[in-house]
Amino acid sequence: MANSSDGDMKEVFEYLANIKKAVPSNNIYIKTTNSIQRQEVIPILWAKVAACLLISFIASEIYLSSKIYNSHKIDISVLISRTNNNLYNE
Repeated sequence: MANSSDGDMKEVFEYLANIKKAVPSNNIYIKTTNSIQRQEVIPILWAKVAACLLISFIASEIYLSSKIYNSHKIDISVLISRTNNNLYNE
């Protein structure tokens, strides 16, 4: 059993020993920096506008949902009848 695992390990090490290193070109740094500089950047103004719209949308949803919840609360109180606590009829 030990022989088969030794043979497998030898195959793996032989395979790894035959792998050739990649040689990058000399101008890879220049190509990378140029591609980064060519990317379009979203202006800060647009990011601020999007954040304000998102915050206002969330605030309006919270306000409207709380207003609807309060109106349902009043409607439920109308449905509950008052109880008569008189124990004895004189």
